[in-house]
This record gives sequence, C-alpha cells and structure tokens, in this order.
Amino acid sequence: MGTIKVLIVGSYGFFTNALVQRLAKEGCEIYMITGKNSKSKGRGLPKHINYDFDLNDSLIQNIIDSIAPDAMVFMGAQDTSFYWDSNADAAVYNAAVSNVLTCASNAGVKHMVYLSSTDVYGMDYDTPVTEKTKPCPTSIRGLTLLNGEGQCKIYNENTCLKSVVLRLPMVYGPQANAEEAPNFMTRSLFYARMDIPFECDLDLEYKTIFIGDAVDAVYRAIANTSIPKGTYNVEGNSYVSNREIINMVEKITQKKMRVVDQKSAGKGCTCNPVGSLYEKASGYKPIVTMESGIERTYKWVISNFGAMREIFETKKKKNDNAAWEESKKRMKNIAKGLLSYIESIALCALACLGTYLASEYTILSGIDFFVIYIIIMSVVYSVTHSYISIFLSSIMYVAMKMAVGLEFTDIIMDYTTLVRILFYFLVGILVGYSKDRLKLKNVELMEEKAAQQEELERIYDISERHIQIKKMFEERLINYDNSIAKVYSIVSQLDLLDPEKIVSSALDVIMQIMGVNDVAIYVKSNEGLYRMTGCSSRRAQKMKNIINLDDYDALEGVLLEERIFVNRKMDANLPSMVAPVFSEQNMIYMIMLFNMDFDKMTLYQENLFSVLSKIIASSFEKAYRYQNDTKDSRYMPGTKILLAEAFTEIVKTKVKGAGTNIADFAVLKAPVDSSQLMEKGAQLAGILRDNDYIGLNAKDPNSLLLLLNNTSEKDLPFVYKKIARIDLTAEVVSLDEYRL
Repeated sequence: MGTIKVLIVGSYGFFTNALVQRLAKEGCEIYMITGKNSKSKGRGLPKHINYDFDLNDSLIQNIIDSIAPDAMVFMGAQDTSFYWDSNADAAVYNAAVSNVLTCASNAGVKHMVYLSSTDVYGMDYDTPVTEKTKPCPTSIRGLTLLNGEGQCKIYNENTCLKSVVLRLPMVYGPQANAEEAPNFMTRSLFYARMDIPFECDLDLEYKTIFIGDAVDAVYRAIANTSIPKGTYNVEGNSYVSNREIINMVEKITQKKMRVVDQKSAGKGCTCNPVGSLYEKASGYKPIVTMESGIERTYKWVISNFGAMREIFETKKKKNDNAAWEESKKRMKNIAKGLLSYIESIALCALACLGTYLASEYTILSGIDFFVIYIIIMSVVYSVTHSYISIFLSSIMYVAMKMAVGLEFTDIIMDYTTLVRILFYFLVGILVGYSKDRLKLKNVELMEEKAAQQEELERIYDISERHIQIKKMFEERLINYDNSIAKVYSIVSQLDLLDPEKIVSSALDVIMQIMGVNDVAIYVKSNEGLYRMTGCSSRRAQKMKNIINLDDYDALEGVLLEERIFVNRKMDANLPSMVAPVFSEQNMIYMIMLFNMDFDKMTLYQENLFSVLSKIIASSFEKAYRYQNDTKDSRYMPGTKILLAEAFTEIVKTKVKGAGTNIADFAVLKAPVDSSQLMEKGAQLAGILRDNDYIGLNAKDPNSLLLLLNNTSEKDLPFVYKKIARIDLTAEVVSLDEYRL
C-alpha cells in the first residue's frame, strides 16, 4: 500500500502518541489538529505536523482543505483534553464533532475513524453485549460519545464521508513518555512501587485492551477502506474486576498494595463487549494477554520510575501550593471587600464632619460633602457602592437635621430634603454607570486586543506549519538520489542464497543507502541471545558481542513490536537506529546503525531503514528455504557436517567480505580419524555455537575444519579447552589458501 496522509483530530496523550508512532512506522504522512497548545507533550514523537487550533475554529475548514487527508481519526474517547466532569465538556465536544464532520465533508474527505468507548453501553449487563445491544449510557461521557456516534451515522447516510466507529475497552500499557497523564495500569503499578494508597472499586468489572493491540485495531480501520461503515466493538483482554487486576499487580511487583475500596463507585463500564464482528471485517485479533501487558507496563514503569516520581512530587507540591494560594486569594478577596465597606463608612464620617464644619464656617457653606463622598465611591467602586453611599448619605443628612432639633416627619416632608436625596441618587447613578461603561469598554478593548493577538499567533502558526511542509519537500528533493532505479540496483546485491553472503552484502547496502559508515548485524542464537555476525567498522562494535535483549528495555519494547528504534534521547550507550528483522513472527536479526548525524535521524530515514530491513528479511527467508531444500547436497547425511565444497565456499565468502564485514572469525583444523568423523562431528555440534560451521577437509580426510564466527585470537584458548573436553585438539588454519 502506498503512503497515506492521515489527519488526527485530538490532543496529545497516551493513545494519540502511540498512534502517531504506529502511523510513522507504517510510513504514513501524519498531521494533527491538537485542539489546544500542547506542543511540549508532542516531544520525542516521530516527525509530524500539528496545528494548535480549537476544534470549533472556523479555520479548521482551511486546514483540512490544505492537507486533503486520505483518512481522518477523531480521537473522541481517547482525547485527553476532555475531563468529562461537567455538561460544559459535553457541549464543547458535541460542537467539535459537528464542526469537524462538516469541514471534513466539505473538503471531500471520504474516510474517517471515530474512537468511541464501551461506556456507551452503560452498566450491569447479564450477558456479553454485541453491536446490536441497545446502548444505555449512565454517564455524561457515555452519553456524549453516543451522540458523536449518532452524528457520524447521519453523515454516513447523507454525505460522501464514511465513518468507522470503534468502541474500545479501557486502554492500558507503556506510555510514550513520563509526562503523559498515567493510565489506570501505569498508575496502579507506580502507586504499588511508591506504597501510596490506591483508590478504586474492587468489585467493578470491565474489559481492558493493551495499547499495542488498540492501536493496531485503529490502524487497520485507517488503512483498510473496504471495512464496511458502521459501529464495531473492539475485542480486548478477558473480562476482569479491579480486584483481579490488583492481585496481578501485586504478583508482578512483589509488593502489597494499600487499596482504598470505593464501594459502588459506578465509574467506567461494567459490560462484556464482544468484538467478533470487527475481527471478521478487519482480521484484527488481540495478541497481548493481560499478564504480559502488565509485565510490559511494569518494565516501562521501572525504567521511567525516577521521572515519574519527580513529576508526581512536583504535581503534589504544586497542588498543595495551589490550595494555599487559593486560600490566600479567598482571604484577600474577603479582606478587600471588608476594606471597601470600611472605606465607605470612613468617608461617610468625613462627609458628616465636613457638613458639620460647613455650618460653622461660612467659607464651607456652599460645599456639599455628601456629594463628594458619593462621587468618590462611585468612581472607585462603581454602581454597587454608589447605592451604599447614597443610602448612607441620605440617612446621615436626615440624622444631622434631627440633631439640630427638627422632627423626622418635618424633614421627610420638606421639599428641599426630597430634592437633595434625589440629587444624591442622580449623581451616584450617573457617575457609577459612567464608570461601569468605561470599565466595560476597557474590557472589550482588552478582549479585542487578545483576539487580534490570537489571530496573529494563528497566522504565525500556519506559517510555521507551511515552513515545515516546505522543509519536508526540500528534504525529499535533497534525498532524491535514492531514486527507485538506484535503490533497486543497490538492493539487488541481496539477491543471494547464502546467509553469510547476505550479511556482507547487507552491510554494504545499508551503508550506501542510509549514508552511514558504522553498521552492525546481530543474529539470534538458540539460547535466545543475539550474537554479532557482522560489522562494518570498529566503531560499530560499541555494543557487546553477545546481547541479552532483556537488558535493554528501551530496545526491547520497540523492536518486539516490529518498529524502528530511534535514539532520540541521544543515549551514548545505544545505537542511533535499530531495525528488527522478523521471520515467521520471530525476530532473528537486529541491524544497528551507529554515529548517525542527528539531522539525518528523520522520518524519511526511519521509513527507508524500515523498508531495507523488510527487504533483508525477505532475502534471509529465501536463503534459508534454499538451504533447507538443498541440505542433502551440502551436508553429510544425518549430520551437521558440511561437505568440503560447501564449507570452502562459506569461508571464501567470509574472507572476500572482510573489507566490509570486519567481524572477527577463525578457521581451525581438528585431526579426526576418518572412521570417527560423524561421531566427533556430532560432539562438536553440541559444544559449538549455532552460528559456527563444521566441514570436511578436502586436503585431509582425517580432519575436520571449524569456522568460528565472532572469534578473535584472544578467544582461541577458551575454544581449545572446549574442544579438549571431547578429546580433540585444534590448530589455526591460514586463510591465504581461501583468498585464491
């Protein structure tokens, strides 16, 4: 299948990051609309282009038009920007789904994958549920996701945009980085290791799915446009309870968890969905069992434990500080409110004093201090305190009149009193209203400024994405020397039928196409270890000659999922890139590149390396089939002893390839009576490594020849001791005769 352009709609997070990695592995062009500015969470992911725009933004239409994706993925239930704790989230989500569907349909997009959840079924089903089971959501999340499914169905029936809706169980597994919000399983393993109380409803039952399987299910829906439109359950692990999961976590971590049982919490989905319909439509089957998935997740937690603990402690400290800051802010607001009332009373008292002094001094008689008081409070605190100041001024004016001997009824009925109070009211309301209008105008100007600033940022953002696309095409032009014709002429060197010749040729092919000088190839042995079988330079011998993949978690987690490892953290102890070579679902070779320039560790190079590894895998499989078919003409019947001609050919291949493959090897001769050749050959096969060779000697029928891979002069004494155990001696054979 050719390269496809995929547009992911949803923010960075646990699932999104894993999907980006899988799409990059498959050679897709990846674009994202993250919905908010979250660039930091996208660090360390394969190369892609993202747009930080709100999903309700009108510019979404322009973005989709310019990308013209072959397929879209709406992350939906896996979008970490929605917390599903309020109706506000539901309203924003529904609007986002509607806007994206409309824009995609207008842009002519024909294929979309909508990620829903088994939460749409609700709770308490007695039997396993299928797609025909009527959903009865009991949460805001389930109801909102179901509404999104309904919108997809409407577009399926009325437009060219066809959607495949996938209902996923709870997803768990290793994360792309420690900065992601931990999923349920990661959090439980981390809490177990930290000995922190873990809250959950122990009796709650549901299905889970490993992240690798979930992403595989989604990728199949993206890549296979022939899957009928509609809604599908995605099969996961067995139906389990939190109690069973906690028991498995305790068994793997060897730690007793402190669990706080939240009885009848009612969170999540308590149903057993069946995914046979999607399995039939796409060929998808879950591979990773829950036990294996928890073990892989625990390995990731151990390798990232330091970073996770630091993030946890920082977040805890931040929450504590936030609570304290919130408390201080609340107290400050209360104090500020009280202070405003104290100020109002104090100014009213001063106004009373000024009025009293005005009655004593003629020079002050024309000043109404209560009006000044009302104006000050209206200007400083706007309309609310205008009413208070008017009320206090009116009360104090009447009180001061009564203080000089006037009756209350006379004061109230006095025309001048009514006019004065009305004047206070008019002054207070007009000044306060003017202040509020001025304040509102200022807020509007600030909002307009913020909107203009946001628009400017959008322009910069789009320009930045255009620059990235421009650079991507420039990179393709620069690397056009790897044209189809040239690549074919180079990889045609791998059209061989001898694994040893393929190793030497593969080193040369990789060096030419990948543009690196330091390449090493490791082959899997019967013991499950990986032994170096070829290397192009001494600098490529940075790793040990024998590797246990379990010792390298960073490599194991990536390679066993048939993905290219890229050393983006620039770990000096690891290769720049590593590609697995699989045969019948078993990783038989690892190809390592060392000392690559950082600017060459691009998505293009990664995809190119992936293609090369698959071509090399095909060459090895063809060679192994050929050798298996011709073993009767290459070996002594019933033995692992090569005939003289076949053995000589292998040694000549090793000698001839010494310029490219500098991995050490040695040829020994062991004297053996011709009558004991088969017996001693069998004994030698039992003590030598599976990548060593035993052969007949054409020049001396009373001896056997041994070709020992990855063996230097300093290793020979150890080899002699092993051979001595079966009563044989050996000596080094000169390689000059094989150079003819």
